[in-house]
Amino acid sequence: MIDEGIGQPWPDAVLTAVSPFKQGDLIEKPPIFYAAVTAYAIHSQTKALGVLSTDVDIAVLNPGDTPPFGLITTQTCDLCEETRKPKQPWIHIVPVYAVDVAALNPGQ
Repeated sequence: MIDEGIGQPWPDAVLTAVSPFKQGDLIEKPPIFYAAVTAYAIHSQTKALGVLSTDVDIAVLNPGDTPPFGLITTQTCDLCEETRKPKQPWIHIVPVYAVDVAALNPGQ
């Protein structure tokens, strides 16, 4: 289903932009955003978007609230396949924080 909606081949400019990224790379200050529906808001960030609506809004966190780093979890072959016809138009990034291991409780 997802593959059917992806234009092929990808434009050279897009392939050039994604080719340096590999699974496991750390990205400094990645943008963090999510889809929000204010009519069903459960978080203050969503409630702050304003008028109640069942429309989907894209909520972008303030850059000062983002994690210091993000880790690319998308497989490298999905980011820049050698066939120049990638089938994965999204790059998944998870937040990464520095943690003082000595300060953790057992089991954390």
